[in-house]
Amino acid sequence: MDIKKVQGWIGHSSATTLKFYVAWTDHTHESAAEALAQTLPRPSYDNHVRPVHAYEALATALQTDIASGKYPLGSELPLSRDLAALHSVSVGTVSRAIATLKGRGIVEAKQYRRARVIGTADATK
Repeated sequence: MDIKKVQGWIGHSSATTLKFYVAWTDHTHESAAEALAQTLPRPSYDNHVRPVHAYEALATALQTDIASGKYPLGSELPLSRDLAALHSVSVGTVSRAIATLKGRGIVEAKQYRRARVIGTADATK
């Protein structure tokens, strides 16, 4: 119950009400917290796998394609809009995935140009 309502009913000042009824408010707060804790879903820690962002998944898929020879050394990757449509992601996600591959030394990417395969790496990184 709200402490202000209790004050109004009894006619106490705030200090008097809190002095005598604080133990009851602490108990109700603890009860409410316990009830809430029982209703909230708990996370599952069974698989211990860190969530993967879409750009990370796409970078891994492209790296796997490069390692398998789908995109050989010296070849260009498809246009960003085509990769976005193929993998059901945004063009921004494709850009971030290509930047990831660039950071790994797998592709060379320049603005307004297709990314070019310049190296291969283990697809599990």
